[in-house]
Amino acid sequence: MGTLRSALSIAVVGDVIPSRSTFPGGSPVSQRPLGRALLDAGADVVVGSHPHRVLGIERHDGKAIFYSPGTLVEQLSGEGLAPEIAGIFDLLLPDSFVATLEVASDGGYGIRITPTTVDGEGVPMPAEGEAFARIAERLVRMSAALGTAMDVREDALEVALGSTVAE
Repeated sequence: MGTLRSALSIAVVGDVIPSRSTFPGGSPVSQRPLGRALLDAGADVVVGSHPHRVLGIERHDGKAIFYSPGTLVEQLSGEGLAPEIAGIFDLLLPDSFVATLEVASDGGYGIRITPTTVDGEGVPMPAEGEAFARIAERLVRMSAALGTAMDVREDALEVALGSTVAE
């Protein structure tokens, strides 16, 4: 790795559309055209968020759209809430991932995904064993539905993008 010739441009998008409006791959329909438009306008990476669950990663023109990295820290409690509202907490998943962009000296980059989960107190930790397998399976399946292949390694997943950081 070397010194970047320009800054990495990252667009962060919060989804305010209910997550039930999804296409079969699981990513919010409203985020897909917006994510692509942001990349086409010059962003190097787009990060969506909101549904508290891991959603797929899309490769668009050699750049990445993370539809949702999941729940990195979860310390919300449904205690004392009305049953119809408390049920929402059952939809939140404890899984997440940390994405590391590996940028080469020529500006090309790939992504290393490290699955994480939260412990009983809502503190993040690296996913291992069954938790790693569950998160990896979900990411591989949902990303494949978006046309993005991933390589599963012993402790991480990798996505080759083949793009360069915008000049």
